[in-house]
Amino acid sequence: MTRKKIFIFSLGLFLLAISFTAQANFIFLEGEEDWLAGDIENLVLSEDYPGALELKKVDGEYVADGIYKSPIIETTYPFASMVASWNVITPGETYVIVEADVKIADETWSGWQVMGIWGQNTESRSITLSQWNDGYPFRINIDIFQVLHEDKAQKYRLRATLISPDGKETPVLTGIAGTAYDNDEPYPSIARPQGYLREIEVPNRSQMIEDQAIRSRICSPTSMAMVLEMLGHDESTESVAYNSYDHGASIFGNWSFNVAYAGSLGYRAYVDHYPGLNEIRAKIAQGIPVITSIRYGAGQLDNAPMNSTSGHLVLVVGFTERDGKEYIVVNDPAAPDNETVRREFCPEQFENAWIGIVYIIEER
Repeated sequence: MTRKKIFIFSLGLFLLAISFTAQANFIFLEGEEDWLAGDIENLVLSEDYPGALELKKVDGEYVADGIYKSPIIETTYPFASMVASWNVITPGETYVIVEADVKIADETWSGWQVMGIWGQNTESRSITLSQWNDGYPFRINIDIFQVLHEDKAQKYRLRATLISPDGKETPVLTGIAGTAYDNDEPYPSIARPQGYLREIEVPNRSQMIEDQAIRSRICSPTSMAMVLEMLGHDESTESVAYNSYDHGASIFGNWSFNVAYAGSLGYRAYVDHYPGLNEIRAKIAQGIPVITSIRYGAGQLDNAPMNSTSGHLVLVVGFTERDGKEYIVVNDPAAPDNETVRREFCPEQFENAWIGIVYIIEER
């Protein structure tokens, strides 16, 4: 980046940070305009990855760390939970620390709380903790920031610290996102879209044919591996699982870490929360399969390969009609083999089982 470009970039940062306001329960920040609206320290626009941020160089080496801090994000609807997503390329031993600061009461902020320490070649980990600030309780529950008192939150901000231990390589931040929601009081769903009665062709993968030591725990990366293969990235399910592993919680199902891995491959990947099935129908109409998080008791989801589950990830690939009745078409990785992964569920039963969380992985 030339000196002139750096000056324009810094000036634009100052001017846009004053005028920027964001109001949405989901927001994905990416590209020069979004970066300029936040606060930036020791970062510059990348020459190799247009629209991304990387560490600046001093005397031929990258600085040790740099920070992007988003502007305050005000949500349209109050929330009790917030999940962060990030797309960062982390070559070598570089990594990123992602934090959130939530306004948990009228004048009380939580302070910066770690949502994840993540790198492609490091032991990525989450940090679970419970805290109080001015008497207001909140919790970081692996991948969820939870406001634990009756007053809901409506503002938060995100911070990404890019770190290069040796100065030889830099992390590259291509996007950062947040979704804020309240399962007890969901915001309204969109109108039913057109063109959703279709089935997207996605390779079938069963988690149950994988290594016995991990196969009962890898529904999330298995679902993600199906989408990645559809997009042209054919990687073994076991490899995707270990590349998404959370060493802090010792799980393969950290929502943020799964999409972080997809993002590190160059895709636009994020966690979102939908208030109803029409949001999924809209994605299917666009040709985008949707990974969903579900839980259900015995007999509550007919045709499922598991009788019940306290937490499971499946891939919605379409909707169909038969004899005047609608069915949701799902690739369920808990099936005993690849040939029986495809399932059809009653939409009402599925919606009751679904907790609203989705992963979206798409081309940039």
